[in-house]
This record gives sequence, structure tokens and C-alpha cells, in this order.
Amino acid sequence: MPCHSHCAGRLRLYLPRKPVLTMAGLGGDEYSELSTRYKASHVRMMLFWLAKKTQEVADVMVDDVQIQVLASCCYGLQRATEIQTHAGLVLGCAEAEEASKSVFTFVACFAWLALSCAGNSLLLFKCRPKLHYMMHTAEDLKTLRLNQLKLFSTFTEESFLGRLKSIATQVHGKTLALRVFQRYILTLAVSLYRFKERMVDN
Repeated sequence: MPCHSHCAGRLRLYLPRKPVLTMAGLGGDEYSELSTRYKASHVRMMLFWLAKKTQEVADVMVDDVQIQVLASCCYGLQRATEIQTHAGLVLGCAEAEEASKSVFTFVACFAWLALSCAGNSLLLFKCRPKLHYMMHTAEDLKTLRLNQLKLFSTFTEESFLGRLKSIATQVHGKTLALRVFQRYILTLAVSLYRFKERMVDN
């Protein structure tokens, strides 16, 4: 347990939380995950850590069925995420097959854990509609072979908003819109200038 607490503490220290204001955060929506304070890239890191830790525990507690299923559940989601992270926009046949199988493994294990906990009067692993949607995701990965993580994620948009925020926090409120546009255009000009310099050097 000390090792677990130490790792969890390091994880919390590393992952910055972003302040948000949503209807979910105000209690006006039952889906509180809409007000998450962690960026998607941090969630992927936590998922990798969780899959690794559950596997380590499962290797020790080999007779605990729930731990074994939990480890498979975490690994399934992590593996599907890992495949799409390193693949192109269109998955290869083998990549699509493994990613689809991994998502199906996650869904099946999650549903088993939900049923097991319900039988023990534990309100854990709730099967929300999004779990059913994950089954369609698994099917689409196999048939369409599209990298859903890269095609439908918002990493680029988040990075763009982060750049705008870094500019907006340095200007006066009265001239916010004008100064943000001016500084952003200046940033683009510098980027284009550096790009032209690299093209000439090559």
C-alpha cells in the first residue's frame, strides 16, 4: 500500500487540473463527468498507469476472479487506445482487428464487473448508455478501420485554444478582441517566416 499511495501521489502532482464551469459542475446535469478537470492527454496517461497497476496486482492475486477481470478490463481499453495513438488515420487490418477485440474485451469485462458488484449490493461499474455505444465503436473499428481517436478527438482544438489563452491573458480587457487578433496574426507571421527560412536552408 505505501508504494500504491506514493505512485498515486506522484500522479496527482504531475497531472494539472483545468478549471471549468459547466451545467454538470453546477449540479444541473446528472452526468458529472462533463465537468472533468483533466485533459484528455492526462486521462490517457492515467489509463496506462491503471492498466499497469491492475496487472501487477492481478499477478499477485491470481485466485481473485474480480481482480483478474478488472485487469483485463483496464488492459482492453488501454490497448485499444495505444493502437490508435500510434496508428495512422486508417488502421491496418491487423490493427483494426486487435483494437476491435480490445474494446469488446473492455465492454464484456465492465459488464461482468457491474453484474458482480450488483450481486454484492455494491453500486460500482454502472452500465450507462455510453457502454452500449462502445460496442458500436468496436464494430466500427473492425469494419471501417478508421482511427476514431485521431479523427474525432479534440487535441488540436485544445492546443489552439491554449495558444489563444496564452495571448489573451497578457492583454487589457477593453482591447481584448483587437489585441488577441493582432498578436495571433503576428504569431502566424513569425511562424511563416521561420518556415520559409527552413525551406531555403533545405
